[in-house]
Amino acid sequence: MFLLTPAIQSAKDKSPILSCHSFRATTATDLLDQGVPLEDVQYLLGHADPRTTRLSDRRHKEVTRNIVEQISV
Repeated sequence: MFLLTPAIQSAKDKSPILSCHSFRATTATDLLDQGVPLEDVQYLLGHADPRTTRLSDRRHKEVTRNIVEQISV
């Protein structure tokens, strides 16, 4: 963990909203994006309900951002 400290501080400087939850959500999103089944991600995160795992999936935010950027052009 000590080796990550400078990287974490650098990330905090760029985005002040950095927490353990943000790391978990990023991991969930990346795994789902790579095609890992929801049930496997759910197990990895220790969620009893797959709906909780879905809340960590941030891919919909990227889709929304892309739509807004296309409309803005």
